[in-house]
Amino acid sequence: MDMEIRMKRMREVELLVVGAGPAGLGAAIEASRYGAKVLLVDDKDKPGGQLFKQIHKFFGSKEHLAGTRGFDIGLRLLKEADSQGVEISLQTKVLGIMEKDIISLLVEEREMKLLKAERIVLATGGVEKALSFPGWTLPGVMSAGAAQTLINIERVLPGERILMVGSGNVGLIISYQLLQAGAEVVGIVEAAPSISGYLVHAGKVMRAGVPIYTNHTIKEARGRKSVEEAVIIALDKKWNPIEGTEKTVPADTVCISVGLNPNGQLASLAGCEFKFFPELGGFLPLHDDNMESTKKGIYIAGDLSGIEEANSALDEGRLAGISVAASLGYIDSNRFAKLKKDYWNRLNKLRGGPFGYTRAIAKKGIISSFQQKEITYQERDNKKLEANTKLKKYKSIPSLKEFQEFPGYPSLDRIKKDAVACIECIQEIPCDPCVAACPFKAIDINPYITNLPYLDENKCKGCGSCIASCPGQAIFVLNYNYSSEKAAISFPYEYLPYPKIGGKAVGVNRKGEPVDEVEIVKVDKRANFDKTAVVTIACDKKYINQIRSIERIKDDVKKQ
Repeated sequence: MDMEIRMKRMREVELLVVGAGPAGLGAAIEASRYGAKVLLVDDKDKPGGQLFKQIHKFFGSKEHLAGTRGFDIGLRLLKEADSQGVEISLQTKVLGIMEKDIISLLVEEREMKLLKAERIVLATGGVEKALSFPGWTLPGVMSAGAAQTLINIERVLPGERILMVGSGNVGLIISYQLLQAGAEVVGIVEAAPSISGYLVHAGKVMRAGVPIYTNHTIKEARGRKSVEEAVIIALDKKWNPIEGTEKTVPADTVCISVGLNPNGQLASLAGCEFKFFPELGGFLPLHDDNMESTKKGIYIAGDLSGIEEANSALDEGRLAGISVAASLGYIDSNRFAKLKKDYWNRLNKLRGGPFGYTRAIAKKGIISSFQQKEITYQERDNKKLEANTKLKKYKSIPSLKEFQEFPGYPSLDRIKKDAVACIECIQEIPCDPCVAACPFKAIDINPYITNLPYLDENKCKGCGSCIASCPGQAIFVLNYNYSSEKAAISFPYEYLPYPKIGGKAVGVNRKGEPVDEVEIVKVDKRANFDKTAVVTIACDKKYINQIRSIERIKDDVKKQ
């Protein structure tokens, strides 16, 4: 069959979306919602991208499904895609985008197909960076993403003693999930002088006794046939190893979490123009404020347009979807302008505060480079953004005195009065589920979602409804007057098995250090807590500002 006949028989679609992660699903859903005919392809055997590996609760606002676990967000998106009539083709690889908008596909590794699309959205995600060191080819050295796939998808523990390299959010979150799966995380090493991810994520693993070594890196992995131990080493101010500071840690697994690069191969083959933006992961295809690349008709979204979180990827996908629908004539200009502004406001909220500030400026640079003019969809101007940037770099968990300076920590007088919430959220991250969780309106975040939560201690009744709502597990309830001799402390708990009421445990402080023996007085597992138990312990009154969790019973965990 000659090419001309094949071209005549070629299937045509209005929109091809490449990548069925949050960005791709968002684009497909929104374009379909307004009438476009959409084909969504992915090379995996299941849609959803990374979402079904994400067992933790997401940050953000109600409109971003904050407080919902990643896999539940994935299920919602798949249901919505089905209801909107999105056609999904799995195990389908896009080999290239050729002239005249012709796309070559490989389906299930056996059938080649040609496709013509009026518009294309590339949502190809990111690729984990590698790190080489002596012993890095030994079995047992893997990316953090591979370990997360093993425990959350395949239900296989990659090892029993794990060293994590990198303290960004990915490294911290996966370390916590490895603990939940029953592994021991022997340490997290971070080359930078401070923890690079959210401190609330670091707090979760540190309460479990995991040490975080800042100004350190891995020097070597050792073993005969697989990893048996790892050597870490301190770094000086110029990031050079300091000889004589080596420390050997027993480990059978080394997980690498040193960042992501945008997966731009397909966009490059298509002829999109790239530029280097280190704040967003490296070389990125330029795009305008409609998410359209320099190659007309090709749109990009998600990690391909800059490494961020899943909520940003989802909203970028939605923005690309409505832009495509508008370009095809399904949305009039006035309606599109309103929708576009709404999505940019949502994205700017997520990029506010100290963690998102550099990304917001870099995003502005991408669009300005494309359009050769300043963009207008900015929630706040740069000066206000910069003024709102109060991020303090921490090598470890702050001291009690530092915690007490923040607006979510109740006063000593209020603590001694009756039960009260204690919010140990001290970094401006985009998150507000605690506001909606409080039935007495004692918690507020204003005027931006990235502002620190404020506790009105006079309104707080100490009911504990807010504890399980916090994706960062940074809310506790302190009851100084639990009895004449004992105080009670309630905290979130997500390890199996749950402690038994009436049993004894070792209370630990914010760094996972043992403080005193405590009694388990309550384990609240109500359904609306969504698999986050709230454990209440009784302890000596003098430890009310110190104890924040209990030691896990490791032997029992391994028997599960």
